[in-house]
Amino acid sequence: MIIKSVEEIIREIKARYDKQPKGWRVLRGKDDRGHQDTYILQGSKHLWQLKTELKTPYRPIGVGARLGRDVDMEIKRIMDTGRDFPFGEIYPQKDDFSIIALGIGKYSTEGTSHLKGILSSKQQRLDAKLKASLNKLLYREGMFKEFG
Repeated sequence: MIIKSVEEIIREIKARYDKQPKGWRVLRGKDDRGHQDTYILQGSKHLWQLKTELKTPYRPIGVGARLGRDVDMEIKRIMDTGRDFPFGEIYPQKDDFSIIALGIGKYSTEGTSHLKGILSSKQQRLDAKLKASLNKLLYREGMFKEFG
């Protein structure tokens, strides 16, 4: 599992979405440090995790990775828990354009926490690496906060 910038992950997701726009799910919640955890599921085969902070109300910065696993029914059920939330985010790209992500997902910190609990230990270690990578990025951007 390769950690990439959130812009790179969104570009990868958009390419898949353009080929198959049906069967997508989004689940978002907060982690123990207040960062946004977003899981994006395409069908039963592709699951991504993004760890972000908002730089502006519509521009998240962060990191992510494709978790690379077949998705079972329990994960699909968790992805459908929580309350509906609309999202609208802008992801600038290197090619001088931006990807605008709009939609309705589910919001549940309990759901994202539960999802982490059932993922393999390898994927749980990825979550720790995503946190560390996000903290480094936030520090470079002057957005790092001390957490108590």
